[in-house]
Amino acid sequence: TWRPSHEVAWSIQDGLAALLSLRTWRYTQLDAVASDVWRCLVRGASVEEIVQTLIETYEGADETVVRQDVIATLRELNTRSLACEEGGSPTRSITMTPAAVGGIPKPL
Repeated sequence: TWRPSHEVAWSIQDGLAALLSLRTWRYTQLDAVASDVWRCLVRGASVEEIVQTLIETYEGADETVVRQDVIATLRELNTRSLACEEGGSPTRSITMTPAAVGGIPKPL
């Protein structure tokens, strides 16, 4: 099971997630699909639940491809200190206001 890192501040603006690693002070703006993964992650969804949500959201999506993409997204979020697997550091994320996320670099 994956979850947001305890060292991340985040906001959803215009449907896209903007994340700030409090460890590296790097901003990351997610694209639409990665933002859907993030919203599921925040709700505590399992990888399988995230996959099913995306399959239902994106009609015609191939389950195998979606699963691979979800896992790749989670690993990239982990690399950026934004998410961790269960058993990692404790969960404590901060939701930022939209005004706090200006000037965010390209989407993941």
